[in-house]
Amino acid sequence: MTNLKAILRTRYQAILLDIGVFALNLALMASLKDVLGGLAAEASVNAPGADFTMALFCCALAFLLPVSSILKRQQAHQADPDLSPEGFFANAGKLLLAACFITQLMVLILIVTLLVDASGSGYEVPTGLLAGLFVGVPALAVVNTLVLYSYFVPPKGEPLLKALKSPLAATVGDAFLFLGTMAYQLLWWYLLDDAFFIGPPKDIGDLIGKIAGFTALALLFYFPPRIFYLADDPYPKTTWLRMALANLPILLRILLGIGA
Repeated sequence: MTNLKAILRTRYQAILLDIGVFALNLALMASLKDVLGGLAAEASVNAPGADFTMALFCCALAFLLPVSSILKRQQAHQADPDLSPEGFFANAGKLLLAACFITQLMVLILIVTLLVDASGSGYEVPTGLLAGLFVGVPALAVVNTLVLYSYFVPPKGEPLLKALKSPLAATVGDAFLFLGTMAYQLLWWYLLDDAFFIGPPKDIGDLIGKIAGFTALALLFYFPPRIFYLADDPYPKTTWLRMALANLPILLRILLGIGA
């Protein structure tokens, strides 16, 4: 039991995530991607309940990570007193933080669009509400990104809620973080399920296009939810290799068409 608790500690969760991602990619992601694709198709024609269901999925994308950041922060700094934004965001981390904001903004805009569509074809957004959304959606994206950033900032004093210091809060945060990461993984699979990506490249131009598109989607939808796992990875020298192995099923789909 002691060894199991040690394995489940924060510093080993990056490795556990890669194992879980590989298992899900191999066994379930293709099927789940088809389910998400069907739901998106229904939402595009305003099928009853589809817009609202898609909005709930996008809410998971938008809010599970910030909430997990709040729940995990106290325990994370107790486990690693050296955790700081200066260390993580010194170089490429700044690009990752910018990607987090862009992703948050895109997802929040999609949530509003889906909820408006769910209100009925004859519904017109009031001018006041439209103006509020024009300001509020980007502001909420900024707030969510700052919450993600605050995870790395050492706490000063006691938290507003003492429950945030409990191991249970961190455990719930870990569960939210894993679910949010898997939701982004599913969205990434769905976006890569396109004739342009699947199958071997036809020529050098096609290869460059595949790499560029793959990299852009990875930066927006693969790496942002892994921001906490990257910070707590106990073996950073093997991170890229582990991520490549974990995503081998989708890489084979893109490069060779295997499993497409």
